Amino acid sequence: MQKHKIAFVLAMAMLIFMFPRLHLTGVVDSSLLFSWMWTIFAILVIIANGRMVLQERSREERKQYELQQKRLREQARQKWVNSR
Repeated sequence: MQKHKIAFVLAMAMLIFMFPRLHLTGVVDSSLLFSWMWTIFAILVIIANGRMVLQERSREERKQYELQQKRLREQARQKWVNSR
């Protein structure tokens, strides 16, 4: 769906924009924990939506292939019927 593409792009933009501002090293405190959890969550969102976009594309390709095979079978059947 279109929403997965939008979510993928937004999550990538958020990660790229915020990554330089996150403190991922230093003293272990709540801001370090938040930075790591936020980064992990953003990466999971990117992976999940990227997978859905790829899965959607393969579904569309499969449908096109099945339609093409159906047309070829119908053409072959018509040729066989006409040759009799």
